[in-house]
Amino acid sequence: MSENIFPKKWASKLPEGFREQAESMSTDDLKKKIIECQQIIASTEKDMGNDPIIEGLKEQLKDKAAVYKDTIVASNAACKFAIYVLDNRGVGLK
Repeated sequence: MSENIFPKKWASKLPEGFREQAESMSTDDLKKKIIECQQIIASTEKDMGNDPIIEGLKEQLKDKAAVYKDTIVASNAACKFAIYVLDNRGVGLK
């Protein structure tokens, strides 16, 4: 095994016993496992995208967050324009 350390962020998410199982698998079995995992991910993401409750909640969240996002975008634009005006006047902010 290489001296690289598997990130803790992902190690904590591994199914119980998978680390030991994977380390004892052949190279071909590991490749098959990768394909299996990718198929599971694709299927689950498709199911999640087709879930009307989740999609409805996403829309609600998007609608509710729009006010906040619009305020942030407008304030950013105002700030950038003020900096632009100062820059055109030869006044630098440092």
